[in-house]
Amino acid sequence: MRFGWRFSALHIAVKYDSVESAEVLLWHGVEVNAKDINRIPPLHLAKSSKMVKLLRSYGVNVNAKDKYGRNALHFAVYNCVAQEIAEILISSGINVNSKTKEGKTPLHYAVVRHPDISRLLISLGADVNAKDRHGLTPLQDAIKNNKIAVAQLLASYPMEQVGCISACSIN
Repeated sequence: MRFGWRFSALHIAVKYDSVESAEVLLWHGVEVNAKDINRIPPLHLAKSSKMVKLLRSYGVNVNAKDKYGRNALHFAVYNCVAQEIAEILISSGINVNSKTKEGKTPLHYAVVRHPDISRLLISLGADVNAKDRHGLTPLQDAIKNNKIAVAQLLASYPMEQVGCISACSIN
């Protein structure tokens, strides 16, 4: 059931955290992994652990990506939803090192948008040395955005040599 060609009724139920409506739709056979015009599946819009658990119980693909290469963990971290949602996604097998088309991992998003989740992601295997398509690591993103506490956390892990990013010289 789609409204025009943009999104499904399930997208609306998930976006507005109407767990009961989502459950009725899923029970009646609405596709749990249906994507909107930006290839965003409903899971990416989840705002509560109850909704994530419901979608998971209907076989949602936790590693589905939108047209920009973002998975549900990228969305959860970017939108600063509860840490519990990130934990559920991770325990469901989501790839913590999944990269967007820009090369950003969920940790790149976390250091800027939701620093509290950074420690969780690292403890579960997030690559602190992951580079985006511009060669920036999560540490460099943290420094660039003046996130001192998370930069200190990242600096406590073994780092690859980063070198110069732009015009620099050693005299």
